[in-house]
Amino acid sequence: MAVVLPLETEVLNELRLELLKFLSDHSGLSVPAAVSFTKMDDGDMGSFEAVAVGHSLTTKARLISDFAYTDVDGMGVLVSAFSDGHVISAVDFWRYDFGPILSFPEAKDLEAR
Repeated sequence: MAVVLPLETEVLNELRLELLKFLSDHSGLSVPAAVSFTKMDDGDMGSFEAVAVGHSLTTKARLISDFAYTDVDGMGVLVSAFSDGHVISAVDFWRYDFGPILSFPEAKDLEAR
């Protein structure tokens, strides 16, 4: 079950890392040994950049996978992963009504699109 927001930064970053691992495994990419997360300015929809320590983007990031989950109020959310071909560099959340997400998904909540 998705975890209801808001969350402390440390807990949210742990969930982001688990999501990053799931998306990386699904896409055949490696997970960096050290990564930091930066919230993207998206109206609190949940999008974030994943900055791998010691890795710089070599090419423009491209869409590599789409998943969806249902937020706690029943609204759908699209989760899109972007990569430069080596690691996932960004994860975009798009709630179907363009509002802020109310919960953060766990891997078991995600359905491939």
